[in-house]
Amino acid sequence: DLQDISLCSLLSLPNYYDAIVEKVITNITAVESEHKYLPSQQTYHSISNPLAYKFLITFDEWTEIEDGFDHVYICSNSYCDYVYGIYTGTNFPGVNDNPPLIINTNSFGILFQSDTNVEYWGYL
Repeated sequence: DLQDISLCSLLSLPNYYDAIVEKVITNITAVESEHKYLPSQQTYHSISNPLAYKFLITFDEWTEIEDGFDHVYICSNSYCDYVYGIYTGTNFPGVNDNPPLIINTNSFGILFQSDTNVEYWGYL
């Protein structure tokens, strides 16, 4: 079961669900903030795999940002034309019994915004 793989933050799923796990693991991409992250930060990471059509997204159990003030957006692009999810505090896919986020695309972005004070560990 792909949900049981906890080796990293992001897994791009190959074109067929019956592909072997080794093929999935070779497509791992990890994206993380600084630990502790800085105030007034805005960072964007683009993730793309032209061979994938879905991504299974989870975050590390250490992930924590200031609840209600700092946010992670999973978006379609750097303009966040379409938002797949907005996360804050410890409410992240794969953390604290939250299910992974599965999105049907071969590319997406992660936008992180922090306010001017109070920084936590960050995300991975």
